[in-house]
Amino acid sequence: MAMPPGIRATVELATPDSCPIVALSATAGTTIDSVATNVCSSDDTESVTEFSMDAGHDPDPGVDVTPIFSHRSTHRYRLTHEEGVSCPCECLGEFGCPVARYVAREGTLTLVFHATEYEQLREVVAELRERFPDADIKRLVRSPAREAIRG
Repeated sequence: MAMPPGIRATVELATPDSCPIVALSATAGTTIDSVATNVCSSDDTESVTEFSMDAGHDPDPGVDVTPIFSHRSTHRYRLTHEEGVSCPCECLGEFGCPVARYVAREGTLTLVFHATEYEQLREVVAELRERFPDADIKRLVRSPAREAIRG
């Protein structure tokens, strides 16, 4: 089986209100990079995102997050996404592109995701830019020449 010509994209958004976790990062003045999300493209399953923060930078009480785990100086929280697409992770989920890397640093969000082909990448980037005008494509990396994969 031939490997598809996938593309890895790195996108940066400099607007803290583009994502609740980015807003938390900006308020706390810290980096949040331990993030897992199951943003779904259908209404059948609840979309949630989990993230970790240093215990010294707990979320503001007004932010609707659920504490789920604590280990040493780190707390893990869960954020349930509301109806409608309001953050970049949800937008990527609509296209079936999970976030491979997520870094929220002092109000700036950097996302890395993979598109299976150029056409999908073009559609995703167009939608991101429409919903989040400050979306800036920082890097695109195309898979090396197609190689056979053994199944």
